[in-house]
Amino acid sequence: MHAQACQRAYITGILLVAGFLPLYIIRFSVLGIPTNIFEIGVLIVLLMGVCSEEIRRSWRATMQQFSAPYRIAIAVFLLSAVIATAISYEVRVSLGILKGWVIIPAIFGFLAVSAARKTSGMQNRILDSLICSATIVSVFGIIQIGTLARVQSIYDVPNSLALFVVPIFIIALYTGVQLKSRIYLVCAGVIGVAILATQSAGAMFAIAGTIVIAVFLIPRLTSPNPSFVRRGIRRSLPLTKGELEGVAHNAATPPHLPSYEGRKLRVPFLFFMILALIIFFSSGRFQYLISPLIHPNTANSVTVRFQFWDIGVRLIKQHPIFGIGLGQFEPAYQAELHHLFEQYNNPPHFAQGLRGAPQPEYVFRDPHNWIISFWLNVGILGLISFGYLNYFAIKYAFSSRSQANTYNLQLTTGLGLALIAMLLYGLVDTIYWKNDLSALWWLLVLWPRVSLLRSK
Repeated sequence: MHAQACQRAYITGILLVAGFLPLYIIRFSVLGIPTNIFEIGVLIVLLMGVCSEEIRRSWRATMQQFSAPYRIAIAVFLLSAVIATAISYEVRVSLGILKGWVIIPAIFGFLAVSAARKTSGMQNRILDSLICSATIVSVFGIIQIGTLARVQSIYDVPNSLALFVVPIFIIALYTGVQLKSRIYLVCAGVIGVAILATQSAGAMFAIAGTIVIAVFLIPRLTSPNPSFVRRGIRRSLPLTKGELEGVAHNAATPPHLPSYEGRKLRVPFLFFMILALIIFFSSGRFQYLISPLIHPNTANSVTVRFQFWDIGVRLIKQHPIFGIGLGQFEPAYQAELHHLFEQYNNPPHFAQGLRGAPQPEYVFRDPHNWIISFWLNVGILGLISFGYLNYFAIKYAFSSRSQANTYNLQLTTGLGLALIAMLLYGLVDTIYWKNDLSALWWLLVLWPRVSLLRSK
């Protein structure tokens, strides 16, 4: 009875943490160590698991589901973050980032997928928690329509809201359309309204790109053919011989294998994009974004991003192997920007590689591009391991077309699409270096593996 109570508390804790991801904004200190609601929740759930032999066995079993190369990639990523902390000029800042944006989110992702693998129905319960969380923060954002030019909900800026809810919007929309779930579709509608109200161009780009991939590209890459299943799974992650034959058998024998029907997304996608265009034009947001093209000396968020990327590339050339250390972009960026102003104010500046006057934008924590960001934060090995983990998760999500279970099939595909949306968004914004975003990424990267081997 005690073991069952512990298991129930453990499961409830995971669901609560998944549902309360945005509450990392509630910060405080414990014994002088800065922390927040999300981190404390993860540590409490971890302690529950440590105290239960059955849960610890499930952790070991979950670890065995991942191939050696995949485990190595995770280890390299974590080791790169540790090295980046060691070389940092501000070790205390980097330790906080290592704790809050790397270690704790990785633990959360593993705990969640381990529970999803072991417990019946846990996958959809975790998904429900995430969708509920995104819907609630979206409602708070919708309430702000009319009072703020761009809604931001409980966050400090509009893009923070969009960055969190866009991947979950993709999951809710895709699974809602494929499974004809009215609840998921209603939640997707609420989240979509909030995304539109943020007027985030990066969010629109990510959603448009993801839907195009879903509608046109993925059907060419997926097939229920058993030989394809064997090849795809072997390339993505080795299974035991029995698992491999079972997966291939399922692909060949079910009388009604669920098909990939990305075309169903066309109507909601077109409706969403038409609304986006109307809002962008009527609010003046579109005119603002293209203003540098009309008035060359105008500075806006687009031109500032070009400056981030330019300085980011300069910093990579200076620190190509280990980067500059966790969380050190802002001081390094500021120092490089001061140097550029010195060059500009001491002619001939064009001979020194400057195309124009630098923009006096100093306070930014990230270069707003995941390739530059990871290279600078965790070095070249950290970037490669991050890229490999994304590649593996996406490939595995779409090579698991052999599942006869409709829910698992659509869920796994939705997870892959959500990860694609994050990466597309990350080309123009920050997709990882925050508590909720890093936790969401670890969940999306680890989840597709257990979804194939666990029936609903």
